[in-house]
Amino acid sequence: VPPDVAPALAKLITRDTARATSLVDDIFFVFDASAPPPPVAHSAVRILTLDDLDLLVAAPPKLSGGDVDTARRMLTEAIYAAAVVDGRIVARVEAYACTPRYATLGAYVLEESRRRGFATAAARLVTAAALASGRTPVWSTGETNRASQGVARKLGFREVARMTYVVFD
Repeated sequence: VPPDVAPALAKLITRDTARATSLVDDIFFVFDASAPPPPVAHSAVRILTLDDLDLLVAAPPKLSGGDVDTARRMLTEAIYAAAVVDGRIVARVEAYACTPRYATLGAYVLEESRRRGFATAAARLVTAAALASGRTPVWSTGETNRASQGVARKLGFREVARMTYVVFD
């Protein structure tokens, strides 16, 4: 909901359900298509294909691993780039929600692999692939996730909206 509505809505939900709520702020970005994404490369980062199915299945759940059917869908229906280090996925960016007009990017990097440029390089590949498919890349992230916001801005995404989620504690 819009940020100015969230506190009142949270009070109503708590009153009507007797459950505590919290507010989570989210920032939405859209890629500025006036220029291509900057060239950002990393030797460990690449777009994954069906040939990488076993690698994706073996990845930790936060990197979308574990389930063969889900992994197969991701590799065929989404745009998925990953950093592969020592034979395992340590970071990923995917366009997991695609419509004919938009591709929503999501990212996750294992804590021990952060600050190495993996997310930026993977997001650049996914952004370029989304643009090549005729879609506008979009990015959303929590207001407190400065690293994610930095990746978005570095690649040429611009902030377009802020929303607040009312969630149960």
